Amino acid sequence: MLPFELEYIVEKANSDRELMHRTSIEFTDENVINIGFMTNEKPCPFLTKQNKCGIYDIRPIDCRSFPLIPVFSEQGSISFRKDQNCPSVTTLSAAFEEELKAIWHELLSQLPMTYRRLYNAL
Repeated sequence: MLPFELEYIVEKANSDRELMHRTSIEFTDENVINIGFMTNEKPCPFLTKQNKCGIYDIRPIDCRSFPLIPVFSEQGSISFRKDQNCPSVTTLSAAFEEELKAIWHELLSQLPMTYRRLYNAL
C-alpha cells in the first residue's frame, strides 16, 4: 500500500490494522511512517465469503492496478509487468493500462526509495 493508505483503509472499513502486515519505512530523513502490505501467503483479509472485494470502493492503488505491477529501478525509473496468473490479464484494455501507468508515473516522485525497494522485494 502507498503510505497512509493503511490508516485510511482501517478507518473507512472499520477494520483491525492487525489484519495486514505492517512495516516502518523512512519517508524523509526526519519522518518514519508505517505502511501496510499484503503477501500471497494467505487470502486478502478483505475478501468476502463470496470471493468479492469487501473494500472495493476504498481499495488501495495496488488493488486498483492489478494485474499491472510496477517495478522500481535503483536509478529512479519505473517499469511494469503483468501478473500472468490473474484471469483479468487477458481483458485489461490498453487504454486502462496506460491510465494506470500514468498514475504510477505521477506518484513516482512522491515515493521514497525505501518504499520502492520494499515494494520490489514483496
